[in-house]
Amino acid sequence: MLLLLQAGTLTINAAPTLTITNPAAVCNPATVDLTAAAVTAGSTPGLTFTYWTDAAATIAYATPTAATAGTYYIQGTLAGGCSTIQPVVVTVNPTPTVVITNPAAVCAPGTMDLTAASVTAGSTAGLVFTYWTDAAGTIPYATPTAATAGTYYIKGTNASSCTDIQPVVVTINPIPALVITDPAAVCAPGTADLTAAAVTAGSAPGLVYTYWTDAAATVPYATPTTATAGTYYIKGTNASGCFDIKPVVVTVNPLPTPAITGPDPVCESVNGQTATYSTPAVAGHTYTWTVTGGTISAGQGTNSITVTWTTPGAGSVSVTETITASGCSANVVKTVTVTPKPATSPISHN
Repeated sequence: MLLLLQAGTLTINAAPTLTITNPAAVCNPATVDLTAAAVTAGSTPGLTFTYWTDAAATIAYATPTAATAGTYYIQGTLAGGCSTIQPVVVTVNPTPTVVITNPAAVCAPGTMDLTAASVTAGSTAGLVFTYWTDAAGTIPYATPTAATAGTYYIKGTNASSCTDIQPVVVTINPIPALVITDPAAVCAPGTADLTAAAVTAGSAPGLVYTYWTDAAATVPYATPTTATAGTYYIKGTNASGCFDIKPVVVTVNPLPTPAITGPDPVCESVNGQTATYSTPAVAGHTYTWTVTGGTISAGQGTNSITVTWTTPGAGSVSVTETITASGCSANVVKTVTVTPKPATSPISHN
């Protein structure tokens, strides 16, 4: 048998060029769009792209527009059915963890150092911290080492440029109002009670008061209820531990020192006979005299009096000297022996 064969043409189409550029890494929880033109830029024009989880293109990748971390496969197919498949790597870097411990409250006018290691202790290692006034991290905080009261934000950035941002609260407690009214002056040997409510009237309520001999509050004053003359310091502390300290002045005015001079003993007055008694004159002082066994003939209210002794026996002269400016006074008594006047004999007529 004769077999006749007819000659024909076999066409072999070239495989398309598929160029893959791995997308830039993103930070968790972000995803990547594998359908973006940049991923397949440089490939043969007119390709139809499909997305797979395996190199054999048997398992389709369902979410190529929101790809998570991993290796996927992009197949580029020409209209004639020829195709090429290439891997694409999606890198999703982990987000760091920023752990914030709010710093302990301080008292005004104190500030807080937000850069202290204790504030971010427990955060992911190796972070670079930056400080912001807003949660979006758009307005830098200029003075994180001397932060005043308020809420700020600390952003931690790792080597992959992934970030976490968390708030930090700075609490500055106010200094309590401490109002001191010096106690009224007293006369020696009197003392003043610095614990009296009147001394701290007008201060913030609820303060605990302590008493000191120095403005630094290092030496306690042992007897604030019986304070002697001098300057002391009262410290008022509130529940937050904040305090103010102010001086209080105790004034103890001195007493005058009257001293009576004059004759003793004296004779009972005869024919208006008098005796003079005095104490040193001091400007601004007043004098009040009292006599027993006689009468004051002149000088009451001055530093010197004249006395007519009228009653024999034990008499006395006392003076109370008062300092007009302070009202402080002292009394002194001088005892005087009054001898009776001689008896007169009757005149006889012979």
